[in-house]
Amino acid sequence: LVGPLANATTDAEIDAFIRNNTASGLHPVGTAAMSPKNASWGVVDPDLLVKHVSGLRIVDASILPYIPSAHTQVPVYVVAERAADMIKSKWQD
Repeated sequence: LVGPLANATTDAEIDAFIRNNTASGLHPVGTAAMSPKNASWGVVDPDLLVKHVSGLRIVDASILPYIPSAHTQVPVYVVAERAADMIKSKWQD
């Protein structure tokens, strides 16, 4: 709940209060979307490796191709756990 200070009496003062005391809270996804290995679209493959770049993985919400229907935190935990398994497997080979 946002409410102006008691001394904000004009629309301009209320507008100024709102501008100075609010922020957006968003969870962007899809800016480095994952796609199938041979797809022409997407930034990372199913192994979370950046296409056409050697050894670079992206492990965050940006790889999710679509906005999940819930908070992004849990899907990112899943991605991170899967990435950890991939990286451990790579180093064990």
